[in-house]
Amino acid sequence: QELVMSGIPPIMDTLQLAEFLEWSTHTVISHRTKGTGPKWSRIGRSIRYQLSDVLDWLNSLKDGDE
Repeated sequence: QELVMSGIPPIMDTLQLAEFLEWSTHTVISHRTKGTGPKWSRIGRSIRYQLSDVLDWLNSLKDGDE
């Protein structure tokens, strides 16, 4: 909730996620393709990431999981 208030959207597209992670869009796409990135959903032709899933994924990396 605090992150949403600071301007981070609760649902992000690939570009927004790349900016949030300070990665290139290519790196985000690569992780999605390999299955090593956060959960994602396809809505029509668009890929979307929920902030809660991104945060869960980041927390799992701290534990050494990927």
